[in-house]
Amino acid sequence: MNSPCIQANILALDNIKKLKPNYVIIAQQNDHDKTDWNSIINTLNSYGVEKIIIVGAVPQWHPSLPKVKIKDANFYTQSKINDNGLDLKIIEDDAKAEQFVKKLNTPNVKYISLIKQMCDFNENKYFCETNNGDDLLQLDYGHLSKKGSIYVVDKYIKPFI
Repeated sequence: MNSPCIQANILALDNIKKLKPNYVIIAQQNDHDKTDWNSIINTLNSYGVEKIIIVGAVPQWHPSLPKVKIKDANFYTQSKINDNGLDLKIIEDDAKAEQFVKKLNTPNVKYISLIKQMCDFNENKYFCETNNGDDLLQLDYGHLSKKGSIYVVDKYIKPFI
């Protein structure tokens, strides 16, 4: 029996083959080093895809961004926070993923680190974006809200397309 992720990937590849888009954007939470990127890239290239954008994970929070944010005295005034609820392993995985994709040395493949885009590193701490105006970017530990998705795509992904 196939996992839901495998089924979703098969469906996506079938549609890419039919629709023949110029660009494909791939997002994966973690374990980029365990993915057979060469196979994926070769398959997408054989379907006529001109540019492949691999997007890293957004900052992730434990137990969840709403619970982390609610304890922040500056809930409405600070758009970037540092908290011990920030998952540093995701930040480490993102750096590894960026290096891994760079080593592929494939000109039509670009890695976008949302961690680098959404977080600042000051005084040995990460300060990461949590909201856009009054709207939280994430619904839980890491899934973007609808408004958060639009914000992240418009601000951090569209410039590379």
